[in-house]
Amino acid sequence: MILNRTLTLVACAAALAITTACTEDIVVTPQSTTRTPMTFSTYLPRHTRGIVPVADIQTLAESGFKLYATYDVEGTANVLLNEKFSVDEATGLCSSVSGEQPYWPSDKSATVSFIATYPSNYFAEGNLAKNSDEQYELTIETAGNKDVVVACATQSEANSSEGHIELTFKHVMAQAVLKVSSAEAADYNITLTAANLIDVPTSSTLNCSTGEIVANADETSSFFFIAEGTEITAESEVVGSVMVPAGSEDTQMRLALTYVYDYGDDVVRTYKDTADVTLVAGYQTNINATLSGDKPLKVTGSLSTWTKLLDANGHDYVDLGLPSRLLWATCNIGALNPEDYGDYFAWGEKMGYTGAAAIFSWDSYEFGSGANITKYWTSTDYGTIDNRTVLELVDDAACVILEGDWRMPTDADWQELLDNCTSEWTTLNNVNGCLFTSNYNENTIFLPAAGNYTTSLVNGGRRCFYWSSTLVESNPICAWGLNASSSEISLSDSGERYLGRPIRAVMAP
Repeated sequence: MILNRTLTLVACAAALAITTACTEDIVVTPQSTTRTPMTFSTYLPRHTRGIVPVADIQTLAESGFKLYATYDVEGTANVLLNEKFSVDEATGLCSSVSGEQPYWPSDKSATVSFIATYPSNYFAEGNLAKNSDEQYELTIETAGNKDVVVACATQSEANSSEGHIELTFKHVMAQAVLKVSSAEAADYNITLTAANLIDVPTSSTLNCSTGEIVANADETSSFFFIAEGTEITAESEVVGSVMVPAGSEDTQMRLALTYVYDYGDDVVRTYKDTADVTLVAGYQTNINATLSGDKPLKVTGSLSTWTKLLDANGHDYVDLGLPSRLLWATCNIGALNPEDYGDYFAWGEKMGYTGAAAIFSWDSYEFGSGANITKYWTSTDYGTIDNRTVLELVDDAACVILEGDWRMPTDADWQELLDNCTSEWTTLNNVNGCLFTSNYNENTIFLPAAGNYTTSLVNGGRRCFYWSSTLVESNPICAWGLNASSSEISLSDSGERYLGRPIRAVMAP
């Protein structure tokens, strides 16, 4: 089991406050007769990418989050909420730490601005101000190893659903992860003595209405990646990580390194070098630095979303913000990169194959031939009826191979992906495939056009065929799956179960 659950909808209790007098008359608190109680649901990522994970459901349950709400009356701001909210991890209920039930303003047309922050002690009213367009902006100043997540919402009681507000948190810091190696480490002793990120904005500003974050370029600071000297080898290793303010667009900073080469024979030289790097709020930048003595410092960077995380067993996944909160693996089973084809599986079989070993036919199918199916069968013809229509976990390759909470997607899971993402036939590192972009958070997954196997690879580079765990009940010789090409994308019921096809795993929240 995965201990850190990834996404949690937290519904706040909304009971009316009532008491019973000795005469058994019911006394209702006065404000509840004229004002509507507020309820909240909170969307949280599994964890942040700080040095210490902080924003998972367990730590949120322990520490809570700050919720601030304000609305205007004749041009004067009125603070409606400025309280810490706690979460019951077991039940998912959240409530004000003070125990008070929050209510909407008496003026039902009043528009309320909600700003929620985690950690709860981060928020300060002095960091919140209106711009020339009367939009609230939050100044973000913290940096070092602390991540900050913020949720903003603007609603009136009239456009809420029975007084309900949904708070979707987003990361407002940028993270830089520094990896260092040396092209000459086999010949010399090399020590990295200082690693700094410099020209870093001391603050940025989040527009609570648009979600845009703008870095303050007028004031800058620097932050350390390492606390002491680090021996450098030819193998790239992480030497440090920092959280800093940055904007929604590319924010330029600089990497400054000091390193010492011991050439032997009492020859020791110290080098200082810098290189430009780019950070973006809400994203992690992996900075790969290669030390080469007298040669210029070589630095490359790669950007990844906060939600491309690892489960407890080290498998990458992406949160697409789907209604079900389902998480999708970034790679096919057996693949190392999103564009790799990975292994091929017959439907319901747990052993994957590729290359010369990938030969699939009814004669070798685990659950019998097309004329006599022994498991997962709903027809009176050619098999033993058991009315099983979804693979059991013991026959689910994703569950067996990846362990934890992974499984194969059902046909409904594939349909949810199609309904809630924009699909595009494109290439990734010169590999054809289908790119799904979330309609909610713009995160993506790429499915390579891996084709399928019989005695050889068929339609490799031209079509995506991916298994679901769902049987075609009307024709149980087949199972549902994704079928995509440059001209179409849909669920298909024509996949005969013996075919070798790739599997893209999913994980429930």
